[in-house]
Amino acid sequence: MHNKWTRSGALVLSAVVLLVYHPALSAGFVTDDWWFLRALLTKSLPEYLAHFLNPWNQFIWYRPIGGILWLPKYAIFGVSPMGYHLVDVLTHLGNCLLLFGLINRVTHNARAGFLAAIIYATIPSISVAVLWTSDSQPIATLFALLAVWLWISCIHSSSRVKYALAISFALLAILAKGTNITLPVILFLVDRLLVRYPISLGGLLRRYLPFIVLIPLYLVPMQPLFTPAGLARQHGYGLGSNVIANLVQYLNMLSFPWEPALPPTYFWLPLIILFVGIAVRKQNRAAAFLGLALLVLLFPFLLMSGTELRYLYAPVIVITILVGLGMERILRTIRPSRIRWVGTSALLFALTFLIVSSSIRITESAIFWGWVSHLERLTFRNIAQRHPALPEGTLLYFINATDEAWSTMSLIRYGARVAVSDVYTPREARWRDYHNPIVIHVGTFGESRELDVEMTIAVRASPELPVTFDQSIRLETYDLTRARVRRGELIGLILYWRATQKPDKDYTVFIHLTDADGRMIAGVDSQPREGRAPSSTWSPFELIPDGHVFVIPEDVPVGSMLRLEIGLYYLPTMQRLAIVDSLGNPFADRLILAPIEVIE
Repeated sequence: MHNKWTRSGALVLSAVVLLVYHPALSAGFVTDDWWFLRALLTKSLPEYLAHFLNPWNQFIWYRPIGGILWLPKYAIFGVSPMGYHLVDVLTHLGNCLLLFGLINRVTHNARAGFLAAIIYATIPSISVAVLWTSDSQPIATLFALLAVWLWISCIHSSSRVKYALAISFALLAILAKGTNITLPVILFLVDRLLVRYPISLGGLLRRYLPFIVLIPLYLVPMQPLFTPAGLARQHGYGLGSNVIANLVQYLNMLSFPWEPALPPTYFWLPLIILFVGIAVRKQNRAAAFLGLALLVLLFPFLLMSGTELRYLYAPVIVITILVGLGMERILRTIRPSRIRWVGTSALLFALTFLIVSSSIRITESAIFWGWVSHLERLTFRNIAQRHPALPEGTLLYFINATDEAWSTMSLIRYGARVAVSDVYTPREARWRDYHNPIVIHVGTFGESRELDVEMTIAVRASPELPVTFDQSIRLETYDLTRARVRRGELIGLILYWRATQKPDKDYTVFIHLTDADGRMIAGVDSQPREGRAPSSTWSPFELIPDGHVFVIPEDVPVGSMLRLEIGLYYLPTMQRLAIVDSLGNPFADRLILAPIEVIE
């Protein structure tokens, strides 16, 4: 009967996951997916590997496995998104089957394992981690579950092979998703609370020696993350009120993960008190393991500046185990009673309703991601229709408000004969080095407009470039689409920043178009790349192209001679950064580009 449950459960799980996530196969690429594709299209294999394998190349966690795994997928599927999504769906299926097997192995209850796994398979709040091909959480969780499975096996059998494999999969999990750095703690909890084989203190230290040695080495290249400046970064980690706020928010999400839009509530608080009370009173090691494992899995995400549903991909496993074990307990309780068939039917109906309703939500998510991808492709299709073919010597340069989707699609369509670049590429645009420069601005809602490039401009910078602001941020040069402009015309400006030391604040860039009397008639104030590259995230000496667009007002008289005033200020105080000389003495607070002439 046990084997029959195992085989049948695995078949049903496979069918459910493939059916539920079938719409994901047409979801397409979105956001970060395009970055990986572009890197594969533009970098040589050594360059691509060096980017991911060099620990000092990473700006938060060192997680090279995610990037490296794109290589075989690209070799097999090319630029077709269906294959990438199929791999992610199969990875999610692998996690469900491993969860089924682990619960079955620890509890010797295949039905409880099946109930937990099928609930986990269809939880809609974590579906984004499966639908987003560049999210490494599914593969990292697969490695982590394999590590747990092998850890239990090596403790039971004392097999060195299984021990080495368990260590290897644990390290792969960490290298796929840095937040898995807490995985050794999970393995220790499995060891001491679930398996509980007697072992001396010396033997225990030898068992965990690889983690004791390797984890500190892993943290070395991330040391800047844990400095005060690193902790203050927009995407960095920090200890403070955010920890408690995030814990409350995540517990709220986990209290009913089938409906992530629940209002803030403390519904989970009495449940936790009851759970802890039962665990302490009955000295239930399994309950203690589940509670501690949930906190350990959540801990890295509590240090972040906010919460995201996709981060619950691994932590929600604990909730599904509790639900599966609870349903199994109900079934065992009602088995000898007269309401056995009524209770079983009601539970089966509730489970079916939960799976069906969750499947509908996942389908809606897949449709949404497909719509986002379609919108990106539709924007590029408009560009491709305007330019069905492009001659050699053409540069397509994108001043994007979102991501690298359109530059990557350009590389796919036009190939090597056309140069493609954007503000995310750390080099100067040099539009006038090409015979046919085409500068395209893509707006927030995917609308695209082409900016005319004047091949010869006579604009002077005062003071002369490069200039240094407050001894730390240098404006090296710029690219301006036109200096002779028409009313209503869209003008593009790329500023090239480089920090000589790591900035500790997020500064705002101002670009003011003024008339001869100094009155501002148009302008742009924003953090670099419309807030997508805050100055506190810059690495020393990294070139930061920063694109801005603005419109020449319709009421500016023809013949007006205008100028651009450019500078930086700190928004909380509105204090401008001074331009300093080689001795550090301030002498100005703005750079002036002139003349800008308004023509008919």
